[in-house]
Amino acid sequence: MYLHPFSGYKNKCVAQKTNCVSKSNRVIMQRSQSQILRAIANATQHVTNHTLHTDFNIPYVSDVIHEGINKYHNKLEAHPNPLL
Repeated sequence: MYLHPFSGYKNKCVAQKTNCVSKSNRVIMQRSQSQILRAIANATQHVTNHTLHTDFNIPYVSDVIHEGINKYHNKLEAHPNPLL
């Protein structure tokens, strides 16, 4: 199972070449993702978000955003055009 409801947002940030997601927006997106996982698992409030993410093997929103940005910067370093 693979769930990335916010991957389009990550791609927009990578296109801007910076970490454009503010902390408050990351918190909102993470909260939404955790609520979706909790609904899918039909989990009680006593189950932690960390447990849900680990059991479903879903990365946190900030990890996905940072991974995309790092991949973009690594591609830029390897690009043959020195102006980029």
